[in-house]
Amino acid sequence: MKMRWFVLILSILPFIYTGLSCVAYRFDQLRQHEAQKDDVALIRFLENSKDGYIRAQAAQSLGRLKSKKAVPSLIKALHDTEWEVRLYSAEALGKIGDARGIEAVRDHIGKEEEEHVIRAMKKVLENAKL
Repeated sequence: MKMRWFVLILSILPFIYTGLSCVAYRFDQLRQHEAQKDDVALIRFLENSKDGYIRAQAAQSLGRLKSKKAVPSLIKALHDTEWEVRLYSAEALGKIGDARGIEAVRDHIGKEEEEHVIRAMKKVLENAKL
């Protein structure tokens, strides 16, 4: 019985490694685009990646770049299925400081169910200078 589990684990390890390698590769791409201040590429990651972790990291990068171009995409990301994406999108909108983004956070906070995201949104609204 133990031998079957061992064989099963060994058989799936390549798939796990491949999956992790792909995420690491995309994460490296995100960092390169951020270093190049390529907000257009980061917006594509935010809008199109199937991986919630990558979408969240793209939102975080866009916030660090304070990309005004990203505001509409970050507002849409406040409705993402992954709470981390919603949290980092709200934080990014706060860092950017665009009135449309702050208003979207204000509108969305009552609809949010995840406590981590609600706290981040409250912090954004407290720090907003509107």
